[in-house]
Amino acid sequence: MDQTTLLRLHEIGIDAEELLERCMGNEKLACRLLLKFVDDRNYDSLTDALAVNDTEKAIAAAHALKGMCGNLSMKRLQTLFETELTLLRGGDVAAARELLGEASAVYTETRLALPSLLGPIG
Repeated sequence: MDQTTLLRLHEIGIDAEELLERCMGNEKLACRLLLKFVDDRNYDSLTDALAVNDTEKAIAAAHALKGMCGNLSMKRLQTLFETELTLLRGGDVAAARELLGEASAVYTETRLALPSLLGPIG
């Protein structure tokens, strides 16, 4: 990854250096993993579960998102989904819904930026 890409990833809350370390320096693997995030449906599961007050499913989705974002070194999103999970486990669904507004903006920014930043991986 060039410096511009590393900087842009950092700007959207991804510690690319840490991710590359996790991938043992394999840039192609790191890029593939980041692009898999774009197609993941756990965020949709979280919003759907909150819409119908299914706290159990919302907790499962928030937990999956927290873990995935942590593994991908997506620091901003990991922190947001960790807080989301804490709120849900504590029964504060109203606060979890409110936080989802902030998380949604960061999630959307990240999801939209990754394909153009990383391009096709062959």
